[in-house]
Amino acid sequence: MILKTTSKCQCPNEYGFLSNGKSKRKNKHRNMKRQLRFSHSFLRILPPFSIGRNRVFLCTINVDMHTSLATDDVSLTGKTERTQYTLSDPAKIAWPISIFSLIIAFVAVVLSSVALYKTVSRSSTNNAKATASPMNLNAYAGQNVLMIAPHPDDVVGANGGFVRSITSLVPPANVSVLILTNGNAGCNSSISKAECAELRRGEEKACDAVLGVNTDQVTVLDFFDNHLWDGTYPTRSIIEVIVMGVRSTKPFAVFTFYPDPMWNLSPLLGYDDMGFHPDHQFTGKAVASAVAGFSVSDPAIYNASYGEPWSPTELWYWQFYNPTHCLQLTSAALEAKEQGFLKQRTQYTKSSDIVSWVSEFSNLIGRNCGYDGDNIAAEGFQRFV
Repeated sequence: MILKTTSKCQCPNEYGFLSNGKSKRKNKHRNMKRQLRFSHSFLRILPPFSIGRNRVFLCTINVDMHTSLATDDVSLTGKTERTQYTLSDPAKIAWPISIFSLIIAFVAVVLSSVALYKTVSRSSTNNAKATASPMNLNAYAGQNVLMIAPHPDDVVGANGGFVRSITSLVPPANVSVLILTNGNAGCNSSISKAECAELRRGEEKACDAVLGVNTDQVTVLDFFDNHLWDGTYPTRSIIEVIVMGVRSTKPFAVFTFYPDPMWNLSPLLGYDDMGFHPDHQFTGKAVASAVAGFSVSDPAIYNASYGEPWSPTELWYWQFYNPTHCLQLTSAALEAKEQGFLKQRTQYTKSSDIVSWVSEFSNLIGRNCGYDGDNIAAEGFQRFV
């Protein structure tokens, strides 16, 4: 499509810039390529005017539109339409502004406003005040509680302080831990996957013991690390073991990962703390399917071979950024969390790195829980059932 202006006055051309009605020959072929991108419908919205310093000046533009190519001044065959815009007094035209330019400017302002809103929203979310309710620890005294996570080290990282707090109650909570994968992708390259799985199984039991969990109640399954979500295993087979875990432990409450990433926030301590880890997402959804979907309590879905049907009273998600309930960690609970994590030796090179991470992450959650001060450690939760 070729455009040709025939006015002798300075007017805005099809690109919104000034034109004297004659294209400079050295730019002609380059302009041909640009002009081919424009459609007739787009041309009709371009304004035949320019805005001067003191007033709007008008002129006449005749636009020839050819739907075929041209060489020099000779158009090849093709349908030609002429659109004439009649305006007046072009002598003092200054810089023109086309509708297209105005639209671009408007869109830029909108996008900038949205970006600013998200920044302010993230800031206000990460520093919310008094928005979370305290966890009622006494509700778990003497109760069965089940933690379900995809990897060794997930339980201590997500709520190790809470576990130590409820196992210290009188009477203590009876906590069981179900780890879905063997963690075989969590070691350095010098360690085989089989050896890594055995190391991490032992680390998890040692870690949970520090948190007050009986090691006989820690189960680490043999699904491969980082493959819960990718179809390596049928989803039903994973839900089945969750159902059996719930029915065998008969928990009052189940705790697991929040199943959806925090898309409106940027990771501060690694992508998985936002819920982006696909194994974390899958686990949260699978547990919800088993517990909230009544699979654990309905013998028609899973018969007695999976255990006696059982329905937990509570289902909680670990929620780091938008918690509805929080536990402010005592110094003893925070120390137990740090010492438990230090048992996960394959996950760090320097013990100071783990202590620093636990402190930083716990303080971040404390701010998100609404506690005043930057050094108040906490763990966050959101109740689903």
